[in-house]
Amino acid sequence: MDLRSAGHTDLRSRNTHLLLHLIQTDGPISQADLARRSGLSPSTVSGIIQPLIENRLLIATGKNTNQGMGRRASLLSFNRDTLMTVGVVVEPDECKIALVDFAGTVIGCTDLAYYPPYQPKQFSQFIQDKLRELLQEYDIRRSVIVGIGMALPGLIDGELGIVKAAINLGWRNVPIKQIIEEQLQIPVSIENVGKAKIATETIWGTGVDCNNIVLIEIGSGIGGGAVVDGHLLKGATYSAAEIGHTSLIYDGPACQCGLKGCWEVLCSGPAIRERIRYTLSNHPDAMTKLNRESNLHDLQNAAESGDPIALSVIQETAILMARGLSNVIWNFDPEMFILTGYVVENCQILIDATQDELKKIQAVRSMNIPLVKAKQGSDFGVVSASALVSQRYLEEISYCSE
Repeated sequence: MDLRSAGHTDLRSRNTHLLLHLIQTDGPISQADLARRSGLSPSTVSGIIQPLIENRLLIATGKNTNQGMGRRASLLSFNRDTLMTVGVVVEPDECKIALVDFAGTVIGCTDLAYYPPYQPKQFSQFIQDKLRELLQEYDIRRSVIVGIGMALPGLIDGELGIVKAAINLGWRNVPIKQIIEEQLQIPVSIENVGKAKIATETIWGTGVDCNNIVLIEIGSGIGGGAVVDGHLLKGATYSAAEIGHTSLIYDGPACQCGLKGCWEVLCSGPAIRERIRYTLSNHPDAMTKLNRESNLHDLQNAAESGDPIALSVIQETAILMARGLSNVIWNFDPEMFILTGYVVENCQILIDATQDELKKIQAVRSMNIPLVKAKQGSDFGVVSASALVSQRYLEEISYCSE
């Protein structure tokens, strides 16, 4: 191939990827709108799109609603009968598996609660069994599944498909990609759950127009992901933005990572519930709605009513949260924080208090960075996992578009 031919192929690949990205993020969408949004000529758009329609990768799903004298244009989207993904998100005490289309819509989902360690081969068998059930329930052919995306906690080598260390799962150097591919005969992509989620927020969520954002998941642990200058940060050992293991108190409680006083052991869901119990034990005669079994939802309700114990727990946790966030601000300089996890969903008063504490920090730069909830909601994990597959597949389609 001469240089002119190679340049033409590269340009067509980039244009194809741009159009497919627009269909994924903004679809269903007409060819006219694709031309307008991409800046490409209508003939160029048609030349790229028509073969994809003929190959049934794209399908007309309806007409636009523009009122006028002319014909209404057909709207294009990815064909669910041809392209489907499987998203799997693994948490320390729960695993979800879902069928997800290329627009990030969950078709069907199931989950499993368990207690670690959960053996990798058992895990692979679970995926196989649940996938079979989902395909039968929703009458979807296995042949349309183009890949399985997995979002896992810990240090993940996505290129080699190895879980290098997932402390909460009890996994070390597990070749999970190979294990599942051999058993299911379906391509597998894996990534750290925080990195997968922040990448998804830049496709469909709050971070679409942002080049510098940090996602923080606050649940049974604290994890994160960072996009810096528009690029997902991974790091030399795939541990970039593992902010939960930032040490806030040098002689604080021990963390499973080997350090003491980590953000995770001070501000995660279990840590907050432990702080409730500790505060109650130090104030046995206090009038309070809380007890030793209270959860984050109970804490929210009690704090809203002015409960002194609840407000004390909120304030102490918010100070620690702000301390952790200030470290992240200095290291990543984000435009915003995107927050997710069950602590965020169940205790908004803590997030508000943390924002207030950030405002109080006096430094040469402002620490008052917006704390914004993730847009994706309860399906965030499985959609993020599935996007690992759809993004890879769109790149392959674009490369082979000549």
